[in-house]
Amino acid sequence: MPNAFPLLFSPLEIRGTEFRNRIFFSGHGTRLADGAPGDELIAYHAARAKGGAALIVTEAVGIHETSYYVGRTMSARSDDCIPAFRALTKAVQGHGCKLIGQLFHAGREMATTRDGNVPLTFSASAVPNERFRLVSRPMPKAGKRFKDSSPE
Repeated sequence: MPNAFPLLFSPLEIRGTEFRNRIFFSGHGTRLADGAPGDELIAYHAARAKGGAALIVTEAVGIHETSYYVGRTMSARSDDCIPAFRALTKAVQGHGCKLIGQLFHAGREMATTRDGNVPLTFSASAVPNERFRLVSRPMPKAGKRFKDSSPE
């Protein structure tokens, strides 16, 4: 039987970056991290890299303290996360796989806060969100604390 995907295992170059094959693992929620990547999430991605993936895109990584979306969200809100992300990268690259971090902010699409309260959400403007029944506040200008969320 002929190979239905003759190029699948051949190298691919995209804008100067070479991938060992064309197996790309898209980002998806694993619920294996609550904050920085831990041993369980690192092992999960290392197994996919060892199994042949050429590229892994991480699940959404919150980049601000207001970017919490649902329980067990991976985050990179301070430099404290650097060693954990370095360990994830090293584990994946050790199998010849590339890694892309998917940076994320929930904007007005927040379901809960860490303590279960109704979240304070930010967006470009105060537009109601029918899904979560929230009204966002306009994001404050740079340099202004997010807790002081009065419109400017």
